[in-house]
Amino acid sequence: ARKRLEMHVKNNIPPREPIVALLQTITQHGSLEPLGLARGENATDKVERFLLTQGVLEESEDKFKTLAQELEEKLRSRSSARLLVEIPVVAPDGRKLTLHIREGEQHDMLEFMRVFAKYAKLPSSSIQPLAQEALRRL
Repeated sequence: ARKRLEMHVKNNIPPREPIVALLQTITQHGSLEPLGLARGENATDKVERFLLTQGVLEESEDKFKTLAQELEEKLRSRSSARLLVEIPVVAPDGRKLTLHIREGEQHDMLEFMRVFAKYAKLPSSSIQPLAQEALRRL
């Protein structure tokens, strides 16, 4: 009964909007954290929430403005780049994701997949298969 319930729940999770911008940021503690923006999300709100979780917003308005500008520039750049591959991904927890690879992102596929996997909270074991599938489709 538990397996059937689990499958029912997983099958009824709605698909998520594709990520239209994805970048890595260096936190104030020196770690790399992915920051992504899905289609339809407000970049300013997303950046502000990210910076709040990192403890940056209260500390430096300049950092906030710089990161917001970087994300918005990445969004413009990425959304105007030619879409090369679209890969549907079902996460182990049932989330339905869409992976977009645009012109320029195909040159370091493993790194791109590392950032995507970290952002989407996918297991690291998914990085290599995703990269291989993307390269196969290019």
